[in-house]
Amino acid sequence: MGSKNESYIEFPIKRLDLSSHVKNASVAPIYDLYAVINHSGTLTNGHYTSFAFNPCTNAWYLFNDSTVTKVDESAVCSELAYVLFYKQRGTPNNADFNKIKRVPST
Repeated sequence: MGSKNESYIEFPIKRLDLSSHVKNASVAPIYDLYAVINHSGTLTNGHYTSFAFNPCTNAWYLFNDSTVTKVDESAVCSELAYVLFYKQRGTPNNADFNKIKRVPST
């Protein structure tokens, strides 16, 4: 089995601009980071944590098991980043859950 790549990859928190990769976009393809899943450990064993941005408080939070801690934005980018979640600028922060079609549970 191979080894886990633990290299730091630089990624933007604000203004990920994909304009050079998108043609004829109706909305500018500019994105802001709103969450990160982190993994520490090895390929076969480890621990997951996450960061999420709360637009109501304009702050980042670290979720680690049952603990939630407010953190500085500078903590969000690290070599532990595993999955990044971006939101396109100009789209709403919250879905209107009243308009989502409900699927009956079976």
